[in-house]
Amino acid sequence: LALNAMLNIQVLSTTQGLPSAFTQRYVSDERGKAHYYKLSELGYWINLMGGICRADVVHFNSLFFLGSLVGIPIAFLKQKRIIVSPRGELFEHAIAKKYWLKSLVKMLLQPFGPWLNFHVTSEVEQKVILDSFYVQQSITVLPNVFETTHEFPISLKRKSFVFVGRLN
Repeated sequence: LALNAMLNIQVLSTTQGLPSAFTQRYVSDERGKAHYYKLSELGYWINLMGGICRADVVHFNSLFFLGSLVGIPIAFLKQKRIIVSPRGELFEHAIAKKYWLKSLVKMLLQPFGPWLNFHVTSEVEQKVILDSFYVQQSITVLPNVFETTHEFPISLKRKSFVFVGRLN
């Protein structure tokens, strides 16, 4: 089976940080669809709920984003596999900005800790996650940049690689 026949990939993003001239509602190809909304639009929230209900795995690219704060408890209640990529948000210098609000959010999310799977980019960030959530949950360390001079002992049917990162 082709990868796109096995997976249905949907991305829900906001237009925050995009040029004001950006008017596309979605980008689509054979691999899936990416939806773009203003956070204040009802469509964002409808697609967030629908996406969580249809998905097997839900990936959140932030802990302190309103969509994540609403989506994580819903994904938990719907018994979905949850992956979080905090992207350095839990480092001390990042927590220092809006400290009280972020401390409250961390406290509210801590009960979900055992059900969260984290993607981090370094062992230092892994330690920060362990210190923040006080449990030995699933943490995968996958650096943003890695050495490609090594040979990998796998065989490939297609010469295709996938890089997963932020959509900026």
